[in-house]
Amino acid sequence: MRGFGFIEVDGEEDVFFHVTELSDDRIHESITLEGLSVTFVEETGHDGRTRAANVRLV
Repeated sequence: MRGFGFIEVDGEEDVFFHVTELSDDRIHESITLEGLSVTFVEETGHDGRTRAANVRLV
């Protein structure tokens, strides 16, 4: 797994996330999250771009 990815949001731009923002004990770096539903909080990174924080499985 890469250390980052993007979350698809219906009707909006994809949101960047970093593996360190995975907050769910059921998720670990060795699995893919493709196709899974998650919740997250949108934050603005130091570069001014939107990113996901506190990413959890639904």
